Order: sequence, then C-alpha cells, then structure tokens
Amino acid sequence: MQLPSSIAAEASRGDRNILVTQQPRTDEATRWQRSAIGGGRLRGARGFEATCRFVDDMYALSLPSKAAAARFVFDCTLYQTSWASLSQTSSVALRFDHQSGRVGRNRGNVMIGLQAEGSAQVTIGSNSSLISPGDVMVLDHARAFTIDTLSRYVSFNIIAERERLSGLFAEPSAHGLVLKAGSGEAGLIGSQMRSLFAHADGLDMRAADIAIRSIADITSVLIGASMRVSKRGEAHDAALRREKALAYIDSRLSDPAFKPQQFADHLGLSRSSAYRLFGNESGLRGLIIRRRLERARDLMLAPESRGQPLREIAHAVGFQSEAHFSRAFRSRFGLPPRRFAELADRNDPDWIALQARNAGLLIPGDETGSATGSKQQADAETSTKSLRRSRKALG
Repeated sequence: MQLPSSIAAEASRGDRNILVTQQPRTDEATRWQRSAIGGGRLRGARGFEATCRFVDDMYALSLPSKAAAARFVFDCTLYQTSWASLSQTSSVALRFDHQSGRVGRNRGNVMIGLQAEGSAQVTIGSNSSLISPGDVMVLDHARAFTIDTLSRYVSFNIIAERERLSGLFAEPSAHGLVLKAGSGEAGLIGSQMRSLFAHADGLDMRAADIAIRSIADITSVLIGASMRVSKRGEAHDAALRREKALAYIDSRLSDPAFKPQQFADHLGLSRSSAYRLFGNESGLRGLIIRRRLERARDLMLAPESRGQPLREIAHAVGFQSEAHFSRAFRSRFGLPPRRFAELADRNDPDWIALQARNAGLLIPGDETGSATGSKQQADAETSTKSLRRSRKALG
C-alpha cells in the first residue's frame, strides 16, 4: 500500500539510513524524487514497528498474529511530484486501517490501486470486496476503509490530490469501485501504471505530471461508465424490490395488525433499508395507510360493491374504526367516504372534477388548477372525457 507523501520528512528524524535511501541525481530539480523505503532492511518485529511509525499518518497497521511479526517484510519504491505519487509496494499479510482521525488528515487524496500479486479484502462500512491480481480499485481517503492483504502481495498505487482530478473521484459511488481483472478497463489502467513505473527513472517532473494526469483521466472516464451501468442496474433492482414489496403490502391490507416491522422482516431488510426503498412515501406507515385507502376507493367504485356498508369496506382494508377510516379517507381524497360513494353512484360532474384534481389534472374553468396553456387544457379535457367513459363502464 501507498505511504504518505511526508515519509521523507518522517524518516529524517533518525532512521533515514536504515529505512529510506534516495536515488542520487545530478538533475534533482527537474526529475522525480525517488525514495526506496525498506531497501531489504524492514524485517521482523523491529521492522514492523518502524513501518507502523512511518505510515501512522495514513494507516494503523496490524498483523494477523503476534507470531507473524517474525516473518514481516516491507519494501516500497516511491516517486513523488508536488501533487501526486506513484509507488510499488510489496509486503506480507497485513491490515491497513484507514479510519477516524486518519480520514481527517488525508481528506484531499484519492488512490488508484492495481493489485499486481496476491489478494486483499477491502471493507467499506458493512460491504467487503475481494481484490484479486489484475483488479484496479479507487479509494477516497476522505472516507473510511480497511484493507486486509491475505498473503504476500505486490501493488502499484497512484495517490493524487483530489482537487487536481475529475470530480467523479469525489462521488460516493466511486469510493471502493473495482474494475475486475480480465476487463478491458482494468487491463488498460493496469498496463499504464506498470509502464509508468517501469519508465519512471527516465521522466522529468513535467512528463511525470502529464503521465499521472493521463492515467487519472483515463480512470475517470472508465469508472464513470462503470458507475452509470451500476446505477442503471441498481435502479432496476430497486424497482423489482419495490414491486415485490408493494405486492406483499397489498396482500396484507385486510390485516389490521400489519405493521411496518413485519413488512421489513418479510423482505429481509432492516427498518432503515425498508424506509429508503420508499423514501418518497412519507414513511412505511404512511405508505400502508395510503394503499389501504386506495383499495377502499377501488371497492367503492366497483359495481359489485355498490351499496356495501362503509363499516365493511373499512374492515376489509384493515381499519378497525369507521371514524378513523372516514378521517383518513377525507384527508386523502378530499371528501368523506359516504359523500364520495354518493357522487360516484350519480356520475356527478363534481366527482369527476375531484378525481381529475387528485390525479394532478387541470379541469377547464376550474380555478384550483395550476396548469395553463391551450395544450394543457386540451389534455385536461381529454382526461375528463376519459374519466366519464370509465365511470360509465363501471356502471
């Protein structure tokens, strides 16, 4: 994993000759600054302790067990510009924990990582992703995450200041996005990162800036396409879950004891996830009441239910109290249920206008309508005629 850009300053405090050796250059001002961290010397328990100190600004390191300290090894070759860095890192199974205070200290950075060898588990909140050789991942250091390398690994990483990159990298859905090995996207980005590292010693600072920016721009375009596909898939999945949820609600409307928690439990969702599924429905309780009232309205409009006592209709849709049903019905449809049924039976024009307004349509000459213009009036007239025909068909 990538070390913080301040590592050279950290190393200068005492162990520079052991931990960091810089490539000697005669043209230091125009070339990348190259640092070799470890150089074969970061080994064992002492090497692990030293590595923990150097990466503490970005990660809390831990090993799978105390015994693993004896087998610890860490090597990193790091190139830095004024706003970005490129590195190749190799080590053993480790946990890199980027949480709490470390998030605050690194808010401006985004990482593009290529897993070259070995596997890792990346955890963001309650979601985990297995990263395999050839995978490319984007991680936003303004957000928390944990990386568990599962064995000896090699990775290439670019860390850059977010303000220099496309705004897509700041999107929440970009954090943790993985382009899988074998895909053209991962192959293109991975080959560019490997090639840049292989030729880094021959680049001056200007060329290095251009190369890093080019890889970041390519990555931005490719993850943008992946995010759009992902959002379409998520929208489709959400629509299917919503349809299934509504069907279940409708099957339980006659049960007065039916509660939001039963709904969430049946779908295998937490209460908060169930609320998010219907985020624009005034909560689950409001959604259930609305579906009950719409079922009651449909019963009153059905020819076979004409003349049925309101008490029976209320009970059929899960209301135990006729008074509660009447209040809720009037709030939803603008009329008490008894008056609604009377107007519906008489095919009253006021009833037709009321239904049109409830559907968000404009009735010509109706001052309560908000729409204007000849096309909208024509649409409203057509909708009104359609409502009249529907009422005639019902009886």
